[in-house]
Amino acid sequence: MSKAVVFTDIHFGLKNNSDEFNQCCLEFIDYMIDIANKENISTCYFLGDWHHFRSNIAVNTLSYSIEGLRKLNEAFDDVVMLLGNHDLFYRNRLDINSMIIANNFTHIRVIDKPTQIEENVLFVPWLCNGEKLSNYKSEFIFCHAEIPTFNVNQKIKLDGEYNPLDYKTIRHIYSGHFHKRQTKNNITYIGACFSHDFSDVDDYHNKGFMIFNPSAENDEDMQKFYEWDSAPKYMVLKSSEIKNKDIPINTSLKIINDLHKSNREMIKLQSELKDKYELNTCTIQPMEVNMSEIIDESSIEVNKAFQSLDITILELLKEVHYDNINNEMLQSIYRELN
Repeated sequence: MSKAVVFTDIHFGLKNNSDEFNQCCLEFIDYMIDIANKENISTCYFLGDWHHFRSNIAVNTLSYSIEGLRKLNEAFDDVVMLLGNHDLFYRNRLDINSMIIANNFTHIRVIDKPTQIEENVLFVPWLCNGEKLSNYKSEFIFCHAEIPTFNVNQKIKLDGEYNPLDYKTIRHIYSGHFHKRQTKNNITYIGACFSHDFSDVDDYHNKGFMIFNPSAENDEDMQKFYEWDSAPKYMVLKSSEIKNKDIPINTSLKIINDLHKSNREMIKLQSELKDKYELNTCTIQPMEVNMSEIIDESSIEVNKAFQSLDITILELLKEVHYDNINNEMLQSIYRELN
């Protein structure tokens, strides 16, 4: 069994089929292929969730997705791709899935049922209808599974019971699905390719891809992780912490106004940070919030953004001081416009 690059959960089409996000997916693949070439690796394993939306694929996303498959097909002699839950039209059926498009590539094979690739390696796609991973045995298992007590992300842990004895005959399990890299006993979630949104806040070091080396002398050397330095990053900082923090490139930042600065001061700070660190985005939380409540649901985020903007504009209008301008009338006019 030869060395392989292993990655998972790229989610083409995320962020409402954003061209920027899809291009980022291709750039990650280029980065991974470059490392694979330097290491003379010709095998690639993908552990599920190539696409994000289960019911449809936008035309622009389809184009990026096919380009990503083409890159893998040309770079590797053997590409093994598991079906993840996001690749399925029906959550509990594997037969109708978006990865049918990979069938046109000669070096890519899509795994739509538990499959023994080699004597000691088993590939298990998303399990349906109550099937359990613990029912499968092999020296190594690569899968897209939900295992209880592991973290979905930094804040959320999957409920249920986990018994290490259920997996004691397996040397190691490597899984996609949960985006945070984590290991417990002989089970490793390798982590998503890169941070996708604010559910991955401050977790960019636990993302990237893995080189799997089954011939290593010990289990620690069997896996080596690579972090993509140019990957998107998501950070949440209090305004009191800004001076003591190093903000990396390609960051989307949320600032919590814990010092109760004026809106004018916060807007100035926002502008300074954008210029200094070349931030992707920089938004201000007008008051301290529970970190677990900072999520990236599009509709909620947009509503909050508009509400925050309204508050900021009204506060600025209060600070307008000219003899011939009535502040209250300005505020009233603005409210009527909304």
